[in-house]
Amino acid sequence: MTLVYYVSWFATLNNILFFSTGIFTCRKIIRSNSTEYVSHLPFLVTAFSCFMWIMYGITKRDSTITFVNMIGMTLQCMYLICHFIYSKTEPVFRHTLYILLLTCTLLSYFKLYIPTEEESLSTMGMTCVIITVIMFGSPLVALANIFRTKTTESLSFPLCVMTVVNSSLWMTYGYLINDVYVITPNFLGLLLGLVQVALFCIYPSNAKPVIVSL
Repeated sequence: MTLVYYVSWFATLNNILFFSTGIFTCRKIIRSNSTEYVSHLPFLVTAFSCFMWIMYGITKRDSTITFVNMIGMTLQCMYLICHFIYSKTEPVFRHTLYILLLTCTLLSYFKLYIPTEEESLSTMGMTCVIITVIMFGSPLVALANIFRTKTTESLSFPLCVMTVVNSSLWMTYGYLINDVYVITPNFLGLLLGLVQVALFCIYPSNAKPVIVSL
């Protein structure tokens, strides 16, 4: 067994656990019979990201990337269905149609307008990087609020640690298979995860928030 084999399996198992955290959000939705304060957009964007990584994995013939993102997309679709059932005001269905239209447009472009498979793979990989970076950028809003209030109450420490571990494993896997498109977004994810973990040392979650006067 090679090192890449063990790293790929550890990365896959950790990523499945990472994707499974949405179960707790759905349980909260079901118990409260409401989607108040729970946005469907993270589920939708993650499902879109997983689908694009599936296409990248299939094109590259990488079973690890394909498999883990198939599980991720399936889970995100289940979360979206749960949100759609209990949502009373948010336009979940309309936003899903927009993402489907964008997906079809991108796939048509990759298959019809890019002449070679190598160029298609490169363009697809860059698209996956951009989408993943946007996903990793979503917590930046929370970070701004943490610096303002000087408390980490809005962050989950286990989730931050899981982000660090997950990004580290996939960055290592990308290095072992020499894939810059896997390395780049996970390197950024690792940096963001480390910043979030460090904030727990600077601003403990049980610390009294500082009231900022305007």
